[in-house]
Amino acid sequence: MKEAILNYFRSDRSYNGGVALVMKYSHKLGFKRMLNLQHESDYLLGIVHEELRELGGITSAEFMRLTRLPIVKQEIPVASAQPQQGSKPAAAIPPKGKKKNPSTKPATKSPKKVSRKK
Repeated sequence: MKEAILNYFRSDRSYNGGVALVMKYSHKLGFKRMLNLQHESDYLLGIVHEELRELGGITSAEFMRLTRLPIVKQEIPVASAQPQQGSKPAAAIPPKGKKKNPSTKPATKSPKKVSRKK
């Protein structure tokens, strides 16, 4: 758990990543509910970071040091241009000029309105 939290502070620090870790490791149900109901804000991001700091057992000084360091981007392997064996080729994109035929429904007349006055 502590290593996952430290890795988050070193490489991600996004709101969604922090919320995912809080949902996974925190026992505070009220806090989890609040994160599910409220929209992302700088205030909530600070609260998420503080909760993760407490969960990971990180001291305030260590936390300040981690947040001052630049974010280290993790390298994502680039997929090769040739399809691998057993994989399906990507579907062809239709040209922009041609449009699909819209579904044609028979025109129906609306029922005649009847007055109910006596």
